[in-house]
Amino acid sequence: MAYWTSEVTLVGTITYYIFTSALCQALRHTVNQTMSYKSQKLAHQFISSFQVCSIMYEGSILYQYYGLLGALGNTVLLSFCYPNILPSGTGDPSTTISGMILQQTGLQSGLLELTCQLSGLYLSWFFVRAYWYVGMSVAHVSRLQSYICRSTVSVPTAHGFAVEFFSTLWFLIANHWLTENTRLNKYTIMLCNTANLTALVYMGILKTGCFINPILASSQNFRCENDEVIKHIVVFWVGPILANLVVSIATAQKPVEKFNKNK
Repeated sequence: MAYWTSEVTLVGTITYYIFTSALCQALRHTVNQTMSYKSQKLAHQFISSFQVCSIMYEGSILYQYYGLLGALGNTVLLSFCYPNILPSGTGDPSTTISGMILQQTGLQSGLLELTCQLSGLYLSWFFVRAYWYVGMSVAHVSRLQSYICRSTVSVPTAHGFAVEFFSTLWFLIANHWLTENTRLNKYTIMLCNTANLTALVYMGILKTGCFINPILASSQNFRCENDEVIKHIVVFWVGPILANLVVSIATAQKPVEKFNKNK
């Protein structure tokens, strides 16, 4: 298979990000024009999950080739994605599950949302492999020919749980304070959230990856080498869900979306 660029993967990655964002925006526009409001909500959950997982797959290549700087750059991109191009769906199962537990979301609608989110995760894997097949860079061709992944959890289960729980808890508390502060505009909030999330990833990436969102963690870890099912669930799913529950109960509101596009 021929490839288009040299060993530098940045051009292929930027092209991928632009193409993925444009595709998802086109899908959102189509959904808004053709579906009922109830169906739109579910479709947006699917598209949001599909988009963030697709970006995260490419982010793993940046981490492989550019190290921590590449991972942090991808984190910044995701931070900007959430408030600006994912306004209609969280792409985050922890908020959906928290809502069902607190009975703020109906069981049937919650399960439908969760199904759409997991479907977005599943299809994003085939999408990114199709893009890698185009051969925009050596890294893409290499990943397509031999995709080997290892669990990002390098600490015991309790330690990993604590990292994901407290990282999510801190981020949600900070986000809640920012969005409740009437003196801050949406751009200031976005920059503060981006700086906060990037700092959390910097501190936790070598321990668990510090994903905060369960679906992102599963996209990078599920069925990888050394990925134990119970450990995976406890660290990547139970941790963020409990953090959402704590903040939602403490603030007496619906489960907090990690990036709130108010103001």
